[in-house]
Amino acid sequence: MFPLTLDLAGRRVLAVGGGSVATRRVRGFLEAGADVWVVAPQVSDELAELAAAGEITWSRREFRDTDPDGAWLVHTATGVIDDAVARACEDRRIWCIQAARAAHGTAAVPARTQVELPDGRVSIAVQSGDPRRSVRVRNALADFLAEQPPSLRRVRPGRGWVRRIEVDPRAGELVGADRALLAAADVVILDPGVPAALVTDLAAEVVDLAGLPPAWAAPSRIAEVAAEQAAGGAAVVQLSPLATTRHPAHPAVAERAVAAGPTGSSC
Repeated sequence: MFPLTLDLAGRRVLAVGGGSVATRRVRGFLEAGADVWVVAPQVSDELAELAAAGEITWSRREFRDTDPDGAWLVHTATGVIDDAVARACEDRRIWCIQAARAAHGTAAVPARTQVELPDGRVSIAVQSGDPRRSVRVRNALADFLAEQPPSLRRVRPGRGWVRRIEVDPRAGELVGADRALLAAADVVILDPGVPAALVTDLAAEVVDLAGLPPAWAAPSRIAEVAAEQAAGGAAVVQLSPLATTRHPAHPAVAERAVAAGPTGSSC
């Protein structure tokens, strides 16, 4: 199969079947903004509640061959009439997902998740032909991005932000969310007292304040420069010694940074 992503916002998705698998997939279709229509004699409590709330349309009956008309995508999870649903979709050239037998459908849902990174969410989707292996690979990739990210710097221009990370000078490396922030930075400001070894492998531009004249390293000047970089679309991270009062949060940064970035302390 050819992997791709779909924009389902405002588009009709037909879900045939109302069990646990259909419920999980309908939830995902709704998150994507789809106009979901469920056809099934019986549905789960969750789907019934969604229908009662007007979030989905539910036709309490068996599937008809004409039901796919007007749909952009069809999902079938009945275990009984899935092949018939697939044939009706094939006749109409409509992509059809067979939940029970993915290889028999014309589309498939991969093992997927989303990872929150400094510049927003990254979607991960894995299709290997073996669902359990796909889940393991997906989880490994998600863990890797969360804990040991490679360079996450944007290739295309985006919305700038400024964040400050307090660092224990004795730490050998940053971990978790702090590591992800650093990996996403275009510019890293290194306060005196922060080990330079933390930034030796970064692709970002590093500004080491310890090597600058006092006038250039003044907190107000650094805050101004950081805000200017963010206004131009750069991701700026300032590393400060733990519990230090040097370079505290400066109002100019919050006012001039283009957008609120990832969770963390503002410069």
